[in-house]
Formats: sequence, structure tokens, C-alpha cells
Amino acid sequence: DKFLFIEADVYPPLNFFDRMLIEADKVKADVFGSLYFLDHADNVKPMLQSMYLARDKEGKLVDIMVFTYSMYEAFCLNIFKSEPQPIYSCGFGCTMIDKKVLQKLEFRDMGNTDAHSDSFFYADCARNGFSVYFDSKILCNHDNFDWKI
Repeated sequence: DKFLFIEADVYPPLNFFDRMLIEADKVKADVFGSLYFLDHADNVKPMLQSMYLARDKEGKLVDIMVFTYSMYEAFCLNIFKSEPQPIYSCGFGCTMIDKKVLQKLEFRDMGNTDAHSDSFFYADCARNGFSVYFDSKILCNHDNFDWKI
């Protein structure tokens, strides 16, 4: 009843799946992610995000702004804890999604933004009351050295 999403450039540690199942069950997470980093030369950031939704006068979503925490912000906010914790978004890198979430939400994209489909997925999770957690003890390798920013 779970869907495991692992991006092609993300490499989880051994026994990650058992830990994800156990920890997600403890906190009753609908979506449960791991920790990985965006690494661009001297600009390393954890893939943990806060998002802000922009709406027009009628309340229709017109844009989404995604802010990835810097390492400094992550440490100041005490993000790296030993227990799973709630987060707004942690990317799809290595994520387990409950079946009920997939039955309600669709993967989508809005062409007028720099955000990716995972950003919209997490925004839809928040809109629909699904709980999102991540575990900083499940640290994945992210081979994104050739990304263009």
C-alpha cells in the first residue's frame, strides 16, 4: 500500500526501506522522505523546502515559489534531528507515498514556474491535509553535479 519513488540520481543507504516503513508508521506519515543534498560547487543545500503559493484575486493558484533552505538556515532551524519530523517539502529523491495520497492527488506541472512536479505534489499534499515527514538519518547520495541552475 506504499509507493516508493527513487530518482535516478539518488542513491539511498542499505536497509533504508525498512527504516522508512518503521519510522513512517510511528509518526503516521502519508508521505515520508529522506535527506539528500543539492550540490553545486560551493553551494551545498539540503533538499528541504518551504513554499509559498501565489494566488490571483479569485483565489486561483497562479504560481508557486519554492525556497530551499541553506545549510545555515537548516542548522538554525534545527532540521537535522534524530527523529523524523514534519516538513513542507523534501523533494522526491527517495520518498515513500501512501496509496491514499496517490488515489487523491495527480502529478502535475505548471509551465510558468521554475518549480518541478514534486513541488506541486507537496503543495497539493498540504492543501489536502496529508502529513509529510522526513528522516535526516536516512542520508542519500545525490549525483547532481551536472545540473544547470
